[in-house]
Amino acid sequence: MGKTAIGPLALLTLLLAAPLQAEDDRRDFWSIHGGFAYVWDDHAFNDFDASNVASYLGGTWGFAPEPFADWLGVEAEFGLTPTDGSWQGRDWSAASASTYFSAYWGRERLYLKFRGGLAANYVDVEGVTDSDVGIAAGVGLGFKLFDQPLELHVTSIDSNINTVTLHWRF
Repeated sequence: MGKTAIGPLALLTLLLAAPLQAEDDRRDFWSIHGGFAYVWDDHAFNDFDASNVASYLGGTWGFAPEPFADWLGVEAEFGLTPTDGSWQGRDWSAASASTYFSAYWGRERLYLKFRGGLAANYVDVEGVTDSDVGIAAGVGLGFKLFDQPLELHVTSIDSNINTVTLHWRF
C-alpha cells in the first residue's frame, strides 16, 4: 500500500465524526501528547538503549456521539516521530493516523481508558518506506493534576510499533 493511506483514513474519520458530535461536553476534548515510540521485538527491553526509542508527538480529538452511553467515545488521533529511533542498527521514523472506540471506567478525577480501532501507519527505515493499515489498541490512566485533565497512554499503533505518551486534554 502506498504512503497515501494516512490521508484518506484521517479525512474519512473527520467526515464521519463531524455530524455525530454530541452537545454534551463530558467526553468532548482535544489533546496534544508527547512521549516516545519504540519497536517491539523479542529483545525490546533485554539490552535497553535509549537510542532505540524515538520521540513521539501528536494530537487527538475525542467526542461522545449522542446514542453512546456516557462512558463510550470515539477518537481520531495523529502522531509522528520528530526524532529517529534505532532498530537493529538502522534509523527509523514513523507517522500514524488512527481512529478508536474508547471506553472509560472510573470517575472524572481518576479513570482507566481502553481504546481499540484502526491505524494507518507510514514507516521509514533508512530510506526504505512502507505503509499499512491495521489494528491499534491501548490502555490509559486518566487523572487530574491541579485541575488539568491528563492521560497516560500505552498504545500499540502497529504490530511492531508502540508508544508511551502523556496527553494534555483541553
